[in-house]
Amino acid sequence: AMPFAASAALQSVIPVPAEGGFYPGALAMAALFGLLVTLAFALLPLGRARDVPATALFREMGFESRGFPRLPYVAAAVGIALVLAALAILFSGDRRIASIFVGATVFAFLVLRLVGALVQWAASRSPRVRSVALRLALGNIHRPGALTPSVVLSLGLGLTLLVTLALIDGNLRRQISGSLPERAPNFFFVDIQSSDVDAFSALIGKEAPRGTLAKVPMLRGRVMALNGVDVGKVSVPAEGAWVLRGDRGLTYDAKMPANATLTQGTWWPEDYAGEPLVSFSAEEGRQIGLKLGDTVTVNVLGRNVTARIANFRQVEW
Repeated sequence: AMPFAASAALQSVIPVPAEGGFYPGALAMAALFGLLVTLAFALLPLGRARDVPATALFREMGFESRGFPRLPYVAAAVGIALVLAALAILFSGDRRIASIFVGATVFAFLVLRLVGALVQWAASRSPRVRSVALRLALGNIHRPGALTPSVVLSLGLGLTLLVTLALIDGNLRRQISGSLPERAPNFFFVDIQSSDVDAFSALIGKEAPRGTLAKVPMLRGRVMALNGVDVGKVSVPAEGAWVLRGDRGLTYDAKMPANATLTQGTWWPEDYAGEPLVSFSAEEGRQIGLKLGDTVTVNVLGRNVTARIANFRQVEW
């Protein structure tokens, strides 16, 4: 009920429709991950508890056992952890980032476990103090069965999460503020028909007389093929895959725009009348493996148009 209540409450706040729904696939994935995480962390203590004889419980013995449980429990826990990591990478939108995250998580576990062991070692080697309370506290840190490794691991992971969120927030803010030019546009208007351009220009001149209106002709189209190969059969890195998904904005002009910076190739003459040529973004072209002379097939208004790459230019998104 919470998603539906939240969508109703946010309907008047956010500028996009907020619609709740039932998504069995996402719920099943969440349940699977929750089950695997629970099993991965519960198998070892459950295995250790199972190996404690019943007679030892009556004598209050067996609670000081140390070391790992028997091999089957360890193997099962490690296997579940590997399955969990594999699923996280497999179902991720960017498997490279997911792999780095999984590796960093394993590294954090190992480092924090080592820190816990060092804390116990330092407590066991500390000089004897007169204070009974302090002596008991130090003894509880390194005694058999102490929770020091678990406490250090929990606190360390919590602190790591907070630091990670702070770094992500700082990086996003720096990326947004650093990538904006000194004079960034306040608004973008798209899909204005050619018959409405004059009326729209008059409206902007009336509402913002001191504003500057830059008009660029544009069509919407979807990339269908690269060098004659259907995009569904082309393997591209995840960072450039977005170019091949959905419609893209296609501008056209006989003259090279004044703010365009070519990185490769040359612009076509104003009176050019040969095969269709296209100017491609240099960064996105590099990401999907394009080079000068390659062809790109784009579907525009239901018609496939194949153009040859004449140049690459720097685009500030």
